[in-house]
Amino acid sequence: MRSSPPSGGTPSARRAPSPAPAGPTLALLAALAACGGGDRAAPDPPTFEITKPDSTSGDAQVAAAGSTLPRELRVVVTADSAPAPGVPVVWAT
Repeated sequence: MRSSPPSGGTPSARRAPSPAPAGPTLALLAALAACGGGDRAAPDPPTFEITKPDSTSGDAQVAAAGSTLPRELRVVVTADSAPAPGVPVVWAT
């Protein structure tokens, strides 16, 4: 059954709202998916190792306790097998 137009008027055509364009919406969803998820944990800290250098290390020196040794003690510090310059080394007895 058809409804009649309001008194003296003509029937009005109702238009369905137009959907939003799919392209920008899909691009936004793809960008958000690429940015998130997965493992967000920090990387493991490097493994530091101290070794004697190939050249003179100052090893095998003898002196009285509390005195300065004649040659410096030298070590090589590596982080994950790569040289790590500037790493502080503290000696203790």
